[in-house]
Amino acid sequence: MKRLIIFGIFIISLLFSPLIANASSGDRGKVQGTVLSYGAVQYPIVGAAIRLYFYANSTITNTVSGPDGTYQAVVAEGFYRISCGGEGTVPQSVDSVYLVGGETVIVDFILKEFPYPASNVLVEINHHNNLPFITWNNRNLAFPDYNENARAGTRAFARYEVYRMLEGDELIPESWALLYDNVLEPFCYDIGWQSIDTGSYRYAIISAYSYNAAEPAFSNLIWNGINVTVNIHAGMGGSSEGAVISFINQDHNPEHRYDALAPFDGSVSFTDVWPGIYELNVFLDYHNPYSLSNISVYENLTINITLMECFMPPQGVYRPATYTLCWFPPFVDYFTIYYEDFEDGIIPYGWTQECFDSTLLWTVQTGSPSGFPDHAHSGVFNASFIGDSASTALILPELNLQDAVLPKLSFWHAQAGDIVQDELKVFYKTSATAIWKPLSSYSYPSTWQREWLSLPSPSANYYIGFFGDAKPGGLGI
Repeated sequence: MKRLIIFGIFIISLLFSPLIANASSGDRGKVQGTVLSYGAVQYPIVGAAIRLYFYANSTITNTVSGPDGTYQAVVAEGFYRISCGGEGTVPQSVDSVYLVGGETVIVDFILKEFPYPASNVLVEINHHNNLPFITWNNRNLAFPDYNENARAGTRAFARYEVYRMLEGDELIPESWALLYDNVLEPFCYDIGWQSIDTGSYRYAIISAYSYNAAEPAFSNLIWNGINVTVNIHAGMGGSSEGAVISFINQDHNPEHRYDALAPFDGSVSFTDVWPGIYELNVFLDYHNPYSLSNISVYENLTINITLMECFMPPQGVYRPATYTLCWFPPFVDYFTIYYEDFEDGIIPYGWTQECFDSTLLWTVQTGSPSGFPDHAHSGVFNASFIGDSASTALILPELNLQDAVLPKLSFWHAQAGDIVQDELKVFYKTSATAIWKPLSSYSYPSTWQREWLSLPSPSANYYIGFFGDAKPGGLGI
């Protein structure tokens, strides 16, 4: 009788009696053994799958381990590859096991638990200290409700190892920089970030256990190297606090858009900006909007701008007598004249739709039909448009803006996509028969984003339209 003990890559062979009692056939023999867990105390693994592959005719014999971890199979004489895998364990196998008819070969397996890797590794810049903050999901042993007694005292999480690498080096672990080798919580900072070369980086998390380590889990990419500072000054010397700044890469990648609100001193810094050509937009109440295009960002950059106050006209001009003219000073407070949140669950009364390339209509639902995003910005419902090569305008009811001073439109939108993103275009016209004129267009972002637009040429019969341009492969507006 021949005995094999399979643990990792080690095989121990022992020879015993060549015959088994009462052997019934000279061309058949028996393979049997025990499947145990690895550790200081070994426990039987119940229900492990044992697979015997017969080289002679490529037939496969399957069996499973019983309540005491043992198994057996009667098979024909010849060479076999025998493999074993238990629930939540690392499979093991042995090649070229020769079975002589009438003999018994004992093949024992000692299985380690599968080292599940970390998941959902995410890195973002913490704007308080300008360092990457890496987070991941906590360790996850396989099937925690399986054979708890067998696991007790034999299996334990040890630590996390955290590595940094340049994009493209994911398959070259010898080039990785080890940041930490004994992290016990699922998060850390990269404190050496500001001293490394410019480039696109990724992080790897390796979960180490008592007897083995998991495959690395990789983070998203993050860029290191370019800082852009925007200094905003108010034309009359006042504070520019609250100014809305959008710094947008013309590649329209939503990850390459940077937004901020100006503090009291008006200075905003964007760190680790992706290189490219950018557009800068700044909005501040009671000031003219500021826009600057074709900004080359390939090295650290400082932009100084001055916002000019709006010259607001007097209000309520009237003539109480023949030679008397009276008026009120300009109003400086904004108030809402129209609001819609779609919480009735249908296209609101008075809204209309105008189809261009198809009969596809806007709908009201929760998030996008594609599931990206899967929720409204606030409340339950939102308007949505998704299709394939379709274009339809969702038009607000007629608005009376005749007496409005510097009216503004505010709305939230999201347009997810992989390679192709749908496009949202905003138009206006000053009467029912006038021609639509463009205000702005967006093919980003993939998450909810707020926009502010100044409305030109206010009139008593003002119309605003949201034109949805659905493209093949887009995930909806």
